[in-house]
Parts: sequence; structure tokens; C-alpha cells
Amino acid sequence: MFKPTFTSIKLFRNNFEEALSYFIAGSFDEDNGFALKPWSKIELDQEPNIRLIDDYAYVMGSLNFYPLKSEDYSKVVFTFILKKFSNNLKLILHHSSPVPISKLQI
Repeated sequence: MFKPTFTSIKLFRNNFEEALSYFIAGSFDEDNGFALKPWSKIELDQEPNIRLIDDYAYVMGSLNFYPLKSEDYSKVVFTFILKKFSNNLKLILHHSSPVPISKLQI
């Protein structure tokens, strides 16, 4: 299950091709190739909340994404669920959303 960070039309990506389009562009007009953007840095905003239960890891936190030629940044909150399969972790749920800048200034 995948909810990309910076989308407003195709909010959920239900298969590999749709998810790939978000990262490298292609299938949807709003996809700009998130993985291809030149970020100067991505920082963990605070310690993530992590819960380990049986074969699952539940993770919530926030990240700041800084574009290459700007001091502006995008704050993003995320939730991931990972499941252990044969001693490997597989991401089974990804949800992330930008936090509006106006909310940051309150």
C-alpha cells in the first residue's frame, strides 16, 4: 500500500507501475520524478516512533527535504509498516504527507 508524499490527483498507487511513475515520472501528469529531484539534504526531524510487534515494525516520524538550490524545505510526516519475511524486512505500507508551511509558523 503506497500513498505518495506530493500528490493531489492520483492519491494512492495500487501497483508497481503506478508507484514507479511517482518516483521516476511517466504515467500521471502530476508525477515529476520524486527520486530524481536534486535534494541537498534530507534530515530526520525528530526521533521516530518505532513499535516492534511479532514480525512487524511500525514506524512514524517526520523528515525535512531541502531542495538543492534553496533554503526552503518541505516537512513530511510518514508512517511505514514493515514485515519480516525470511530474515528480511519488506515495506508493506507507506503513507507520507507534507505539512503545510503555514502550520509550521504557528
